[in-house]
Amino acid sequence: MKGIPMMTNVSMLKKWICTAAVFVVFVFLSGKPADAADLVSGSYTSFSGNSIVLSIDIQSPPPASLIIEQYLPPGTEIVGSEPKLKKYNIKKGEAKWLLKDVRPGKMTVKLQLAGKIAKGDVRALLRCMDPATGKFVEKNVTP
Repeated sequence: MKGIPMMTNVSMLKKWICTAAVFVVFVFLSGKPADAADLVSGSYTSFSGNSIVLSIDIQSPPPASLIIEQYLPPGTEIVGSEPKLKKYNIKKGEAKWLLKDVRPGKMTVKLQLAGKIAKGDVRALLRCMDPATGKFVEKNVTP
């Protein structure tokens, strides 16, 4: 064809490689799984003196298990929890749950205390193994 420059095989190959590289980068970035730091997160959604509600968000793929550590003032009496506590050290104020077969989505941990405590006196620690990397992940939660 006269007047239309023909592309050489080398220039077409370079163009194709650039297009393929951009596509691969786009696919990897758009399909990126949650960062280890974002695998689990939590927030206190309700705190009214003697009742505490901790909401936990679990990303996909979920960890195989989740350890929740709730820290209260030493000597605080727990009269009820959902899910059921695995362990509670009243002298240290450390409540622990070990949850297995965790699924992605939201879950709630509820505590009913015998007395009232201040918001500033509690915190939680969420611990799990990142299924993508095998690394241990810890996330602090404060009111």
